Amino acid sequence: ATSGVLCCALSKTAIRAACHLFETRKTRKQYVAICFGHLEQDSYEVSEPIAEYVPGPDEPRRVPTGAEATTKDFRMTVGVKGRTGRDAHTSVTVVERGWYGGAAA
Repeated sequence: ATSGVLCCALSKTAIRAACHLFETRKTRKQYVAICFGHLEQDSYEVSEPIAEYVPGPDEPRRVPTGAEATTKDFRMTVGVKGRTGRDAHTSVTVVERGWYGGAAA
């Protein structure tokens, strides 16, 4: 799940143009993630459908904290039979590797 976007415009014309780009889905999204463990490759491409993650019966739900927290799990997964999801393409690039407490972090 995304937490939101901050867009600062210097004029009404600029904000109208920015709103139009978001409404027509012409924006490009870029995310930064901190992962536990090291990826085998420094970069790769993933072209798989993305779907909502459904926790197993004994697995706790992961929900955002704060005023807008819901009971809906915010994690996503690759689509599977029954939850095919929507088309997605992700480019992954490792920007840094590190260690924490003696483990890959």
